[in-house]
Amino acid sequence: MAKKLPVPFCSPTTTQPIAPDMRYFLLLACLYFAAACRQTAPTQPIGFNEQEPVAPVTYGKEDMRKMDWLIGEWIAADANAAQESVRMVNDSTIEIRHFVGTGREETIQRLSWNRDRFVLGDDWAVSWIGRKTVRLDPMRPGLPPLTWTRRSEDAWFSIRHEARPNQVLMRRVQRVSDVEYP
Repeated sequence: MAKKLPVPFCSPTTTQPIAPDMRYFLLLACLYFAAACRQTAPTQPIGFNEQEPVAPVTYGKEDMRKMDWLIGEWIAADANAAQESVRMVNDSTIEIRHFVGTGREETIQRLSWNRDRFVLGDDWAVSWIGRKTVRLDPMRPGLPPLTWTRRSEDAWFSIRHEARPNQVLMRRVQRVSDVEYP
């Protein structure tokens, strides 16, 4: 009786050898699935991971003076024509009064020094202050990062970096001289 030799790389249903091309395909498929099983999808878009603490800042309390271009009376150049009054309260706090809508509803936010950084309310932390730009990163889920960029003495942009890739909402803000508040 002839001794039957094992056939390498046999398919499970036959004793016929698998073609060499098929071996490479199976090997690549196994490697692909093994790598795919180890990767996890992010739960939130990149840049919106509020589980980690806000990055350390490279500015100090004295850098409040770099934001003095925000001080004044402003109106947004968009459909709702929101008005803002920005004033310096002390050497570490800026108060922003927003007036929106026909009834001129007022909200007040404070940009103030807290725990070795500037924060805007409980929502954003200032991560960077430049001569013409202020970057605010969210401190809680669901909020987009913001950038305030000075265009001139009489105009600046408020930019919301939305969760969708390459999407930003830009609002132009202009200085006004005659503002009537309720």
